[in-house]
Formats: sequence, structure tokens, C-alpha cells
Amino acid sequence: MSNFEALTLILSCVAVIVSLAVWNGQRKLQREANDLQRVTAELSRKQLQLIKEQEQSKFALSLTKDGKGYKLVLANKGEADALAVDLRPIGTTIENNYLIASEMEEKLPIKRLRSGEEVRFLAAVSMGTPIVSEFHVSWHNADGTTGMEDFSVAF
Repeated sequence: MSNFEALTLILSCVAVIVSLAVWNGQRKLQREANDLQRVTAELSRKQLQLIKEQEQSKFALSLTKDGKGYKLVLANKGEADALAVDLRPIGTTIENNYLIASEMEEKLPIKRLRSGEEVRFLAAVSMGTPIVSEFHVSWHNADGTTGMEDFSVAF
């Protein structure tokens, strides 16, 4: 074997070692890029979920003192309007709780409750009124989904 052949063999081995090192580094970089892509996709899914949640209605129900009497206040705290909003007592009928049945029949279901709006119901509170009453609120979001939530209201 001549010096020229030996030098060619040595350079070829060095080139193979360098290409193996570069190839290994590229595999690590590709793995990191795939991991970053997975994290980015997961973050995008969470952002879309948060946007979707913001586009839905959220409600609050409270009993507030209004002058000498009390009112049950149903408020839309979400970013979106709610359609066909309905409020029903749980465990009792309308006649057996402190809300006035004729007023509830007149006001419910609410066709559209805009973001930030509220509806007040006169509450006939007396000494015999239960300390805690439960209510079921149901509605439709603008995207067609149905929402439901149960509330406990303390006197």
C-alpha cells in the first residue's frame, strides 16, 4: 500500500467519523424540533379551548336586598349571549319556593340574555323561607351547544 492510498484511507475514515457525528447531531436536533412541535400543537389546542370557553355564557345567581325586599338576580357573566335561558327550582315546585310563579312564567324562558345583562325576580322571603334554595339554569349558546348549571342560593 502506497502513501497515497494510506492517506486516502485515513481521510475517508475521518470523513466517515465526521459524517456520523453530524448525523447524530441532526437526529438530536430533529428530536428536539419534534418535541417543540408537539408542545406548540398542545398550546394551540389549549388556546382554542380557552377561546371557545370565552365564547360561551357563564351565569351567576344571587339573592340581593332591594329596598325593603329581596330579589333573585340571574346575570350573564360570560363573553357571549345566551339564548332560551330558563331557571327552575330544584327539589321544590315554583309555588313552594320564594319566587313568584306568575312572574317566572311571564319572564321565562328569556329569549336572549346578552353578556353583562341581568334579570331580577321578586323574592317573597319570609321567616318560613328555606335558608338555602337550589336552582337549575339552562341555556343555549350561540354556537348551538347547550349549557346547564346548578346554583345554591343562601338567604
